[in-house]
Amino acid sequence: MDGKTVQAIPSVVSTAYYGEDESVFSSISHSFRELALEWEGKKFIVGERALRDDSQAARFLSADRIFRDEYKALLGAVILADDGEGPKQINSGLPYKTTKELRNKLKQIIQDFHGPLKGLSGAIQGRKWNGRIESVNVFRQAEAMIFDAVFQIEQGKIVPIRDHVLLEVPGTRVAVVDIGAGTTDVIVCEILPEFKVIEELSFTIPLASNAVGNRIQREFQHRYGEDTLDLRRLDYAVMGQKITHNGHILDFTSVRNEAVRSIGGQIRDQIVEKWGKAIRSIFVTYLGGGGAELFQDTIVGQIHPNVFKINEPQGSNARGYYKMQYFLQK
Repeated sequence: MDGKTVQAIPSVVSTAYYGEDESVFSSISHSFRELALEWEGKKFIVGERALRDDSQAARFLSADRIFRDEYKALLGAVILADDGEGPKQINSGLPYKTTKELRNKLKQIIQDFHGPLKGLSGAIQGRKWNGRIESVNVFRQAEAMIFDAVFQIEQGKIVPIRDHVLLEVPGTRVAVVDIGAGTTDVIVCEILPEFKVIEELSFTIPLASNAVGNRIQREFQHRYGEDTLDLRRLDYAVMGQKITHNGHILDFTSVRNEAVRSIGGQIRDQIVEKWGKAIRSIFVTYLGGGGAELFQDTIVGQIHPNVFKINEPQGSNARGYYKMQYFLQK
């Protein structure tokens, strides 16, 4: 990690039941989006390849995901993605409102993680790791996003990337709207004279990109009387693409677009309501997270006169973790 480049590994995992024959994992793909690995004698498929395993694939959104083996398989995939046998430094994060107790538990789980790990397919194929976790930082996601929006690393130094007023005028406030899969974190802070979160203007909204998928699922059930779409086809539908089912081509574009407008409008309205007149004290608002692209037309320019979508918003938290860790070291 260099504070700029982010490798996206979809957080979908399935347990593989293929005995000892590793040839089934052979793949010409060297992508980070289609991985398989072995940990503690168990084989896991991670990423888009897991979406094709309909019966076992699971995407983890709840806070208790950190206690499950599938989460550790994701951690193993990340470790193997950083090639090399040596000790690893892990920077991670949890939603803004997550308790300190849970952040400490995640830190301990990562600290205790161990190999051996073996990469079976994709970009990690052939890689092995049996080292140790040297250090762990668990940050708050939206705070990390602020670091990504405001700072960059140049010639070994943390320097402002934009909005110098945040670093020159004491008391200037910046807001971040971090749209994830299950929730949207909103935080407001001041950077000078010291970093301070304005608690009364910071909150979590239980709406995000996952709610669009739920609307599509309900429409699918209403039309066809079946349980649910599998995760792979649902992802395509959320992206606005056509899918196939039972020999027919299905188009949920209108349902998807209306859901984006409706849910994005609810997120926007809740932010404006909770900020109230205090919105005038905010100098700039940044939009980031995996759901930023989905909702940008509904939110950018509508909650505040000075709103910007972070470049490559899906990786904004990961870049922020790196920059915060770098800042702490310096």
